[in-house]
Amino acid sequence: MSRCSTCGHLYVSCAVSDSVLADAYGKNYYGGSVDQEQARSGYDDYLRDMPKRMRGFNQRLAELEHLVSPPGRVLDFGCAVGLFVRAAQDRGWTAVGYDRSEWAAAYGREKLGVNIQSGGSPQFDEGSFDLITLWDCIEHLPDPRGTLLKARGWLRAGGVLAVNTVNSSSLGARLAGKSWRHIMPPLHLNLFSSRSLRRLVPDTGFSIIRTHGEGVVFTASNSPASSTRVRRALDDVACHWRLRPITSRLNLRDELLVVARRSH
Repeated sequence: MSRCSTCGHLYVSCAVSDSVLADAYGKNYYGGSVDQEQARSGYDDYLRDMPKRMRGFNQRLAELEHLVSPPGRVLDFGCAVGLFVRAAQDRGWTAVGYDRSEWAAAYGREKLGVNIQSGGSPQFDEGSFDLITLWDCIEHLPDPRGTLLKARGWLRAGGVLAVNTVNSSSLGARLAGKSWRHIMPPLHLNLFSSRSLRRLVPDTGFSIIRTHGEGVVFTASNSPASSTRVRRALDDVACHWRLRPITSRLNLRDELLVVARRSH
């Protein structure tokens, strides 16, 4: 990977073909595969953790509803099987998702009863959403800037954008070094730093409302030594919600959430 000397952004410098990306996000990516190399690059079992993920998505949406009066129209870009779409739908939102994985989109439509577009370039009307979310998505995109510019067009004036992604400048990422859990090409193509993400969002037509750290600090490595009882206990303390302002200010945790409003 290459690093920008100005903002610390890490990125895959060689182009990755669409066919490689299309193959990467099939059923195997979500777990349960006998292909161990693919399983290490994706999830052990995404669907097994569905209840936990749904609770997390409901909590995130409840926080965003203080900024966007519900019910409204929401797009979850990079929605996987559509758990956030279903959570929003259950809370009264008109919700739609988009994911490049045909398998994930089909699963969401058939099993969860949600509206998901899939495949090539997504098509949405200008100014048609009150809220657009990109959860664990932007690091996978070959062209994050282009996607955020499209998202700005799809949002109504004053609409809200929420993006969470990896944070390569965090203490957690620096402690993990080359074994950092988020280094996984060709799946993660852009490993944002706090600085590069805070630059990109305003540059694409948004005003940042708030940011805070997410992820972990002491267990951010794929190394077996990272999962010791002591390290897990330290992360339990560091990641407590009451300490979020402190860990965010000190740039400790290895993921970052940015919430922004579409600029006029």
